[in-house]
Order: sequence, then structure tokens, then C-alpha cells
Amino acid sequence: MYVLKVSKEFEKFYKKRTAKEREKIDEKLTLLTENPINNPSLDISAYLGEQDTYRLRYRDYRIIYRVKEDILLIFLLKAGSRGDVYK
Repeated sequence: MYVLKVSKEFEKFYKKRTAKEREKIDEKLTLLTENPINNPSLDISAYLGEQDTYRLRYRDYRIIYRVKEDILLIFLLKAGSRGDVYK
């Protein structure tokens, strides 16, 4: 299992969600810790232009994260709506 580490930007996004949304995001993140790169139950793709960085799609939100394979760490960089997260 991978360990999650959260940036302040992601934490700010997360705290603004409703309790029900946070619960769903938690479910996706739990699945992510099992297999952050090739998880068939999640919509994951490589983040172009960045090495070891991926995008997780959940409804209208995108979660950008970086994977450190050698120490089994997932660093959640940022999250937001589709139009805002890529800026």
C-alpha cells in the first residue's frame, strides 16, 4: 500500500467539499493507494510533460498527483474543476 501525502492546495480544495463529496473522494483515494498507476476501477492517465505525475478524474474534478515508487508515496499536488486544475 502506498502512503498519501497532501499539499496545502489539495487540502484547501478538500475542505471546501461537502461531507458526501469528501466521502466519495476518500473512496477514490483508498483505491488509489492500492494501485496508483494502472488501477482499472479508476480513470487515471499520465500527466503530459511531467514524469511520474498522473491525473485522476472524479466527476467534474481532476486530482493531480505524483508517485514515488521507491518509497511507496503518492503526493497529491492539486485538485479542482477541469478548467482550473491545469492552469
